Amino acid sequence: VFDTLWIDAARPERLTKDTSDTRRVPVRVWYPARATGAPLAPYVLRPEEFAAESPIHGATHVTTHAVLHAPVAAGAERFPVLLYNHGGGWSRFTATFEFEELASRGYVIVSVDHLGFDQSTSMSDGYTFKGDTLGFPVPTNVDLRQDALASWDYLEQVLFPMWIADAQFALDRVELLDRDGASPLKGRLDLGRIGAFGWSFGGAAAVDL
Repeated sequence: VFDTLWIDAARPERLTKDTSDTRRVPVRVWYPARATGAPLAPYVLRPEEFAAESPIHGATHVTTHAVLHAPVAAGAERFPVLLYNHGGGWSRFTATFEFEELASRGYVIVSVDHLGFDQSTSMSDGYTFKGDTLGFPVPTNVDLRQDALASWDYLEQVLFPMWIADAQFALDRVELLDRDGASPLKGRLDLGRIGAFGWSFGGAAAVDL
């Protein structure tokens, strides 16, 4: 398993007021690996990625069944790729148990984080995400039907297109993972077999790709 941060320089970050911001897409990748006897990776690789109040900190003691930067499984086999979108408000690794099972069966999983409707704030490149515009509509707490409809409209018209764009950008970068000489997965991805799945809001995004 490994983490990476992809930056879509062609797309402004719409959820911040900083006009120089471009959209960042944190990604975690699971893949079939060789056994090395190395220590198992923690569930939370970078606790500093998350705000102090994030529930993610309650899982920093958890260990996975993966090894960080483990060598790719031996051979020349090309692995099918699955793109994953997390549920609204969560994180790219909250289905780790599922990804590990899939990787053990010969899949590469590229899991995408969607800033602004997830748990991440501090990126590995030193950037701190602060969503300060285009937030959820403020509920009236009087007309619950109207509050729900306003929230659904926001999800559909603001966040959903961003998630689709994040996922499409990630799919384009998957090809680079297979071509880049510095990539541990160079020449090992079957780009003719790519699928998408997700949970809740992320499942809807996967269907729309």
